[in-house]
Amino acid sequence: MNDLAQDFRSAIGEEAWQKLFPHGFTDGFVLECYDFVDAVQNNRPPEVTVEDGLRAKAISIAIYEAATTGQTVKVQDVIDGEVEVYQRPINERWNL
Repeated sequence: MNDLAQDFRSAIGEEAWQKLFPHGFTDGFVLECYDFVDAVQNNRPPEVTVEDGLRAKAISIAIYEAATTGQTVKVQDVIDGEVEVYQRPINERWNL
């Protein structure tokens, strides 16, 4: 994996690498938090919108819902709260 990362870094150049991985951050969660804080400080929209984040999370939850129910689950049904067999106990636990 290190070789692949080095090859990618060489291919895109140092300036592009620093833009993708500011301060050497490579952890996805850290990068998301950094981008959000930077967006607030610089009065710009974050790279990932709320809608993008919601849909990304709904995709993974739809997979869990499908595995739990044994049925096809549409992402929009998860977003709308129409399917929550897997999610319901989690929501109840955290009073969501």
